[in-house]
Amino acid sequence: MKADLVSERNNVFKIHVKGGSVYLMNALRRSFLSEVPTVAIKEIKIYENSSPMFDEYIGLRLGLLPLRASGKEFSKGEKAKLTLEKEGPCIVYSKDILSSTEGVEILEKEIPIIKLDKGQKIKMEMIAERGYGKEHVKHQAGLFSYRQLSMEEVSKGKIKEDMKFSEGENFSDNEFLVCYENYGNITDEEFVKSAVEALKERGRKLEKALK
Repeated sequence: MKADLVSERNNVFKIHVKGGSVYLMNALRRSFLSEVPTVAIKEIKIYENSSPMFDEYIGLRLGLLPLRASGKEFSKGEKAKLTLEKEGPCIVYSKDILSSTEGVEILEKEIPIIKLDKGQKIKMEMIAERGYGKEHVKHQAGLFSYRQLSMEEVSKGKIKEDMKFSEGENFSDNEFLVCYENYGNITDEEFVKSAVEALKERGRKLEKALK
């Protein structure tokens, strides 16, 4: 199988893949979306919330914040601690969340969480753990989609970068356009290695079960 970069914009990669199959591409897609481990907020202890927003609403926003664990391998069940304490009037941003675990940090600093008026306050503690996209979407490290190339694209050697499927065309069975985006929780190398290794492991388990 051969892969050539078609374009890269805003951390979105379009890749021309030759020599694969629909079955393999779909297996890779599922592996990228569900089998790559990342760290995300799992538990929240709210000590004070005098804002107009319910605890559950704030918890949903915090749970989807992207976290990065630089240079640290999280084992299953290992926890990272983060805290948030702010008093209005102000807008609370993701940068206001402080981590007490070395190497763990909020990836995007300017995500607004809530607006506090004068006298309103929030104080909470968060626990982050490792998990997988198959357990919850907050653990997805990025996106992976693909489409088959039309025979016209293959014969002319000119690939359309959009991912729209056109009905009525004849398609190649072994050439594809892959759209890949990394949210930044892990490096591209870690993302690809984890997804491919997870797919290999599933193959080994299947082979063993069939013997």
